[in-house]
Amino acid sequence: MELMVVVAIAAILLMVAIPNMRSLYLETQRREGATALLAALNQARSAAVAYNTDTAVCARTSAATPTCDGSNAANWQNGWLVYPLNSPTSVLLVHDALNSGLTLTGVTSPLTFAASGRTAATGTFALCAGPGDSSGRQIEVSRSGRISIIYPAAAGTC
Repeated sequence: MELMVVVAIAAILLMVAIPNMRSLYLETQRREGATALLAALNQARSAAVAYNTDTAVCARTSAATPTCDGSNAANWQNGWLVYPLNSPTSVLLVHDALNSGLTLTGVTSPLTFAASGRTAATGTFALCAGPGDSSGRQIEVSRSGRISIIYPAAAGTC
């Protein structure tokens, strides 16, 4: 009898905990994805200034190939590359695909940092766990080269 009471209490606790674990998992995935993209953009900007050459961040064509996707609607969730424009074959960073369930949309590929650390245009990325995600992240790149994460993403972004 006592064992059945313990099992019943454990089952009730699991029923309460499992939905919260899912949201915790998604929150961790969003944070990791946004931080990884922020780090790659900062590395591209730093490399542009340090090597006095334009440096780009581009979306990968697929998770299997480390080449750039030059389409206007770049699929950033396949991962990204950081490389100097004067030597596109010498890749500085290769990032793997994001975890399934996350979508990363944003600027057209590639995003280029000049040797001054500035970009030619502003850009905004949206990292979400699906349409209507109220806890998504927004990564903004200003023309000055400043990169920031906005949490939660602006309404209508996800």
